[in-house]
Amino acid sequence: MLAIDYIDASVLVRLNKIGGADLMEKNISMFYKHASKNLELAWQAAKGRDGAALIQSIHKLQSAIWAVGAKGFISHVDKLEKAAEKHEKLNYHALLEELAAGLIVVRSRLENLAKYITNEKILA
Repeated sequence: MLAIDYIDASVLVRLNKIGGADLMEKNISMFYKHASKNLELAWQAAKGRDGAALIQSIHKLQSAIWAVGAKGFISHVDKLEKAAEKHEKLNYHALLEELAAGLIVVRSRLENLAKYITNEKILA
């Protein structure tokens, strides 16, 4: 299992200031939906040995991760992208499975962080 170092809470704090808990929840949900879709596209590209599609889907996955502040997770995706760009012979399916498990952890941490931010606002 991948280690998820940290999530930049300032991204969710900013979303909370703009649109409250609903906007945070919407963004987390959109993140997971888009990240899952791009992970599936990466899986299909790896299966079909389509390097260009693999790189494209990984790049889109990176964008989704940055958008929610999951900076501690990005290094794993960067590693996968660089390997694909260099046409390294790796077990991409295993790496993608690790990323899929990592996405679940990231989503859970984002949801917990959003709840904490919302509760802190109520207590303040």
